[in-house]
Amino acid sequence: MAEEGISILKPLLRVAGLPLIERTILTAHQAGLQDFYIVAGYGAERLKQFLSELPLRRDLKIRCVSMVAISSPPSRSRQTTGSSLGIARQTDEA
Repeated sequence: MAEEGISILKPLLRVAGLPLIERTILTAHQAGLQDFYIVAGYGAERLKQFLSELPLRRDLKIRCVSMVAISSPPSRSRQTTGSSLGIARQTDEA
């Protein structure tokens, strides 16, 4: 996604004043969820930066999990978010 020539990650795209990822987490929190694990792929560092600040503002527990390509089939040069659970590793960053 691009906005004025700047690449915007889909989870950080603002809708009605809030980034999609924040709106989703807050809705789930209101439904009773307490701990959140987010799998990040493309743009993981920007997403991790945003997610590291969110628990301080919203009193939430959020862990970010990064995708790591263990082995990629010859026909695929990168893994997709759908395959991330099999190739993710937990990071130390919240």
